[in-house]
Amino acid sequence: MRPWLILVAVLFVALVAVFRDWLPQPGKAGYPGIFLLNLIGSGGFVLPAPAFVAVCLGGSVFGLMPLLVGLVAASAETLGELTGYIAGVSSQGLLERMPMRKRIEPWVARHGWAALFVFSVIPNPLFDVVGIAAGSLRFPLLKFLGVVFAGKVIKDTSFAYLCYAGLEDLVGWFGE
Repeated sequence: MRPWLILVAVLFVALVAVFRDWLPQPGKAGYPGIFLLNLIGSGGFVLPAPAFVAVCLGGSVFGLMPLLVGLVAASAETLGELTGYIAGVSSQGLLERMPMRKRIEPWVARHGWAALFVFSVIPNPLFDVVGIAAGSLRFPLLKFLGVVFAGKVIKDTSFAYLCYAGLEDLVGWFGE
């Protein structure tokens, strides 16, 4: 058990909570704002709503390139998912009673990278549990990061392009 890793994750989430009003808005901060919001959204054990909104608005309203929005968001989310992975590596006994972990861990154990990929492509707030399961199973860190990044690129780039296309259609529908 490595309690210092849990402490790092808790401190990260606490710092974000304390300084949330100082964080940049994606429209003013561009790609760095999208990176930061997605890092925070995936780094804490909370719903990633601000991250999704940043990807959607970045791909449509703020005039950013949807492909770059997807790549930036995926990079940030992949790094943020390390909090769950680290929690899984460092706290075997503490997390064994999590009901969702007991359901998801067999999938990750049986299907490995394929399960990580599918769970990272699907937008869901439960990916933290998947990261915990991967960490507790000692899934290789570089493989974890690579597979999760690939899935998040597909998810975030798709959302950025869908929001961009949706806005274009909406504007066209109103005749502007």
